Amino acid sequence: MGAALCSSLEKLSNLRSLSISSVGDDEFIDLQRLSSSPGDDEFIDLQRLSSSPGPLRLLQRLYLTGRLEKMPGWISSLHSLVKLRLRWSRLRDDPLEALGMLTNLVELRLVEAYDGQTLCCKSGGFQRLKVLRLDKLEGLRLLRYGLIN
Repeated sequence: MGAALCSSLEKLSNLRSLSISSVGDDEFIDLQRLSSSPGDDEFIDLQRLSSSPGPLRLLQRLYLTGRLEKMPGWISSLHSLVKLRLRWSRLRDDPLEALGMLTNLVELRLVEAYDGQTLCCKSGGFQRLKVLRLDKLEGLRLLRYGLIN
């Protein structure tokens, strides 16, 4: 992945859909800092790619399949995003606070994407959400919506 992926993404100025998958459900995909190769010091700044006039600024659909150590911070800057699917992510921290800020998000699917017990949606978040699919979140016990301290 790494430099070749970043170089390709930079050339796709009208990109509307992106799917990134790991080979297996236990393989991590490092979207915080993608490296050119294992042990390489050259890192790719996907935050820059997602900001205006970056190539991901028009992204409407994002599909990530694979383990994530944490929710990539640049996802919350994808203001054109309409569909987001996370599969096999196994996140430890609740991703809904960051995702709730995606004002155009209509569909959110989390499949084996969260290992915690509680998901919290802040009041005012997910303003346009029409489809929420929570599948195989085996540890989930509570979904809260509203004012959260």
